[in-house]
Amino acid sequence: MKKFRFLGIIAVAAIIGFSATSCGGNGGVGGGALGMALAFTNVQVQEVIDWDDENDVPILSLFTGNRSVNAGYWNEDTGAWVPVGGTGEIAGGRFTFNIAEPLPNSLAPAEGHGWFLNWYYTFDPFIIAPPDARFAALTFRTPSPHYEGLGRARRTETIYEGLLYIWADRNVTFTGTGGTEIDVEDGVTYTFISANLNLTLQEGWNAVHVRSAIVSQSANARTVRITISHSHPNLLWVLFPEYDYDYYNND
Repeated sequence: MKKFRFLGIIAVAAIIGFSATSCGGNGGVGGGALGMALAFTNVQVQEVIDWDDENDVPILSLFTGNRSVNAGYWNEDTGAWVPVGGTGEIAGGRFTFNIAEPLPNSLAPAEGHGWFLNWYYTFDPFIIAPPDARFAALTFRTPSPHYEGLGRARRTETIYEGLLYIWADRNVTFTGTGGTEIDVEDGVTYTFISANLNLTLQEGWNAVHVRSAIVSQSANARTVRITISHSHPNLLWVLFPEYDYDYYNND
């Protein structure tokens, strides 16, 4: 089995992720096929104001400020930020954004996307059909002088979950064989368990829910179960500092 990059999955899910509906709503529990256009309207944003080191969770507060936002993703092949289009902003602590099809030059093979690389290293074998499908992804970040990230996720003492938001230029299926991977860090043995992957994205925008849950733990051992599904639960919108994944990894 390939090296199980658990922390990488967490980071990528977080910076790309949120849920949405394709008809102007604000998201909720449902299927992950979202259609050819998205609209987020006047949704409340939380911000990370501190970190609870004892419980390893963020401390959140209602955000009331204003921010412009850039929408795009980091291309892993070219090492460049790729704008995807759309318009929106945070005004008075509430986020509004609209996008139809992404910019044509923003589409890239799966190998250019961080979420693909993490799935590739998690499942062995990992297969995309058709292999020449092209994708875009949404990451929101605020420009200078703030350099914050905006995403939709939840982190507790035992659960991390976030949403990837991916455009596919055709119907495409991802399959992969899961398994168990063991890693030791700071004297703690982590056992990561992933089920087999069978995920179909529809042409258009898709929400993909990534969830990591500690299902058992002791002083020197933890068992973590990873699930990936084509769905979009109603998670908080969170503004996190410096676009450096602190909210999600506390690095």
